[in-house]
Amino acid sequence: MAVRLVGWYTRMFNKRPVVTQVITAGTLTTSGDIIAQLIENRPTGYSFRRTAVMSCFGFCYFGPIVSNWLILMKRLNFPSYVTIAVDQAFLGPCLLAGFLTIRPLLFGHSMEYSLKNLRGCYFNYLRRSYTVWIPAQTINFYFIPHSGRYDITIYIMTSLLTL
Repeated sequence: MAVRLVGWYTRMFNKRPVVTQVITAGTLTTSGDIIAQLIENRPTGYSFRRTAVMSCFGFCYFGPIVSNWLILMKRLNFPSYVTIAVDQAFLGPCLLAGFLTIRPLLFGHSMEYSLKNLRGCYFNYLRRSYTVWIPAQTINFYFIPHSGRYDITIYIMTSLLTL
């Protein structure tokens, strides 16, 4: 069963890589938030809104951006260490800034609050993200074939963002 599922996913990835990756991002982000909330055992209970927001990020933000970014990195065919440096210098900071700006807006906060939130925590989150992403992307770009890179990236991103 698992072998058939992997075979199907590989065929879909080869046929429609961006669509497959966007669906993967949305599914992993949604399931990651559900699992995180169940583990957190929140006193306010399960938040469907939070899951909807994270799902929206997976399907509409992370999915399209990361899948196209990885396709671009493959086309440019940089050595792995250059790809990691470019990824961490450009994509990482931009994705984080977008996430920290858009997420409060989706929860109903004002743009003023959202920008204040961004200014208040951006560099701390960026510094902390580098301790995870540089080693993760080193493994990703040195050892994982292109077709599997996306899944690893989205899985780690989902795990970090829902905690």
